[in-house]
Amino acid sequence: EFRRVLFRSEELRNGIGRDPVNLWAHRNLAVCLGQEGQFAEAKEHFLRAVGISENDQTSLLGLANCYEALEDIGAADEYYRRALKADEFSEMAQQAKEALTRLTRESFRNKTGGSERMDGVMYCLAALEKFEKMPLEEIQKIAFEIGMLGTQGLKVSDTQKTYRLKSLPGEYTALQLVSYMYAGFKMFAPDQDIGFDLSKEYAVAQSLFV
Repeated sequence: EFRRVLFRSEELRNGIGRDPVNLWAHRNLAVCLGQEGQFAEAKEHFLRAVGISENDQTSLLGLANCYEALEDIGAADEYYRRALKADEFSEMAQQAKEALTRLTRESFRNKTGGSERMDGVMYCLAALEKFEKMPLEEIQKIAFEIGMLGTQGLKVSDTQKTYRLKSLPGEYTALQLVSYMYAGFKMFAPDQDIGFDLSKEYAVAQSLFV
């Protein structure tokens, strides 16, 4: 099998030599290199493929995978998002969503060594205060709208208030919205996994909520 991969890589390199803008050759050579663990070189060929066809979802996803393997999380996040936007309803889009969720979770906890984050605590507390006298139907509407936004990948590391909701006035950060969604689901579907763990922050917020 290893010899077969090497032979194919050689053929693909020859093909690129004859046709430097061959999308198929660059993309498939990158895949072969990735299978061999040569992520730095694979990244270069995926970049060439994306340069030839900027919305080629396979190349965008492969490039994001390479950046993640090379521990360039910022670039990985960027290209997972581009892969998602290229075709939101494909199987690869689902892979991109799962990767974005994984990166967000890891980044969120790494900043505090695994303990609760006070910004998350305060956002959860604000949600509890806001939802206290709100009808359950309104809370559900807000939580579901945030959930739909989340399918595009909320960038929790971004501290800018760049998000708006139809169901709730104001501008919000991504973490603020996720905190509101988490608190909302705890009120009407407490066992539902929203894909983002704020249990530590929510528990502290509950202890502060009077």
